[in-house]
Amino acid sequence: MALNRIDLYESLAPWLSDYTELTVDELIKAMREDEETKTAAAKGEDPVARYVPKAEWRTLSPTERNQLALDRYCDPARKRTPWAAGIAFERYVGYLWEQSGYAVEYQGAVRGREDEGIDLVCENEECVVIVQCKRLSVVKQIPVRENVVAQVFGSAEFYRMSTKTPKPVRAVLVTTYTLSEEARRFAEHLDVEVRDFEELKAYPMIKCNVSRGSGEKIYHLPMDQQYDKVVIGDQDGEFYASTVQEAENAGFRRAFRWKGHDS
Repeated sequence: MALNRIDLYESLAPWLSDYTELTVDELIKAMREDEETKTAAAKGEDPVARYVPKAEWRTLSPTERNQLALDRYCDPARKRTPWAAGIAFERYVGYLWEQSGYAVEYQGAVRGREDEGIDLVCENEECVVIVQCKRLSVVKQIPVRENVVAQVFGSAEFYRMSTKTPKPVRAVLVTTYTLSEEARRFAEHLDVEVRDFEELKAYPMIKCNVSRGSGEKIYHLPMDQQYDKVVIGDQDGEFYASTVQEAENAGFRRAFRWKGHDS
């Protein structure tokens, strides 16, 4: 019924499709995938098992299967839902800000649809940067519209007022494509910084974290449940590793003793 109603609206107002990044089918698929991931985690299943079938699982060591899962997760040819692709872009942009000396909170990935229009909160000693990320298709050529610019501006203002931070708060929009002319005028007048045509590139994705309390050294793969909540850089010895072997050679172990296919 919802699909039929949306089809009706779009037939009466075709211009509506210019303001939508995802189709309803894509949204439904993304929501179902997210629900399946949460259900599997609640059962104690290793998320690596989604990338390594049973036939391969038993022939590989934990190090080998974790690396294989990471390789398949990062494979650019792997089909992703638009939601998953968006999260991947947010993580990459967040990594870039971290490398620039900012502490990053991955609000979009952690809170999902309740992110208050904020994907990343990046903070250093001088300022707070509110970042909205838009991974758009260059092939589809649907630019960022002015409503997105207005949203990130409003989100930055809301953050400034609700947190009462004494630091200056900046609004930044990062996209893989570009902005419409009207959106760019919005950005100029609202003083929203724009970084367009930002290409998603390969980077070290394994988070090697040191526990504040116990000092335990644990690494998190990007498919692990707590990945986006883990902060890297606030403890000595923390870093991003490119391979599982690199993380383990530095004394880190996998985040959780998953059941996987051995249960």
